[in-house]
Amino acid sequence: MTTSLHRGRAVLGTVLMSLALPLMLLVALALIPLGHRLSGRRRFGYEVGRRIMRVCWRLLGIRLEQVHRERIEPSRPRVYMPNHESLLDMPQVMSVIPGTAGTLIKEEAFRVPLVGSAFRACGFIPVNRKSPRAARRAFLSAVAEARAGRSFVVAPEGTRSRTGELGPFKTGGFRIAMEARIPVVPITVEGAGALMRPGSWLIHPGVVRITWNEPVETSHLDPKDRAQLADLMRSVRQTMEAGKA
Repeated sequence: MTTSLHRGRAVLGTVLMSLALPLMLLVALALIPLGHRLSGRRRFGYEVGRRIMRVCWRLLGIRLEQVHRERIEPSRPRVYMPNHESLLDMPQVMSVIPGTAGTLIKEEAFRVPLVGSAFRACGFIPVNRKSPRAARRAFLSAVAEARAGRSFVVAPEGTRSRTGELGPFKTGGFRIAMEARIPVVPITVEGAGALMRPGSWLIHPGVVRITWNEPVETSHLDPKDRAQLADLMRSVRQTMEAGKA
């Protein structure tokens, strides 16, 4: 595909997304209350959102390839940790994880019309980064949900990488796993950064490769032991880097 055709496809796909996504969100928000009443499923909103994202990938010409998907255990809660180099990679990972998974999102995103309502319907947890006390409450809420059987998706870098290389890791997701005594699943995502580059709103068609690496157990770790926390973070980083094709 020539550069001009590729860019034209990206422009067309982005325009289609900008028109279709608000409409799909409106439909989803209308269906969520009805779904709660009829099905009794607390996370009906999550299921609606996942199906919306799958439609989005088709509209954009994005194909997801999964490697070692058999390593996912839907019946066991885990903290899934993907690398983060695009606005696309987190929703891509969440759209293919079986069952429902939570995540922590900065509080400001919940103020965006429609988007904030969708996040709440999916049961995502807002984090106030300016208030240590509020951030602590969000952390404890995530730990309680993980202990009750809910998986979480947490990007350990906390923000997008501008270079494609793994950035410094934050401790939050690792501490959730250690406190809840559930495994960490390192995930290596390749291709998302090239499809939506930092600073650009154009979304290019292409392939995103998601590699599910071997889970790392935490049940034997002491949440208060900083050396064990550092070892866990180092192990997950090495596994994510080794998972690249």
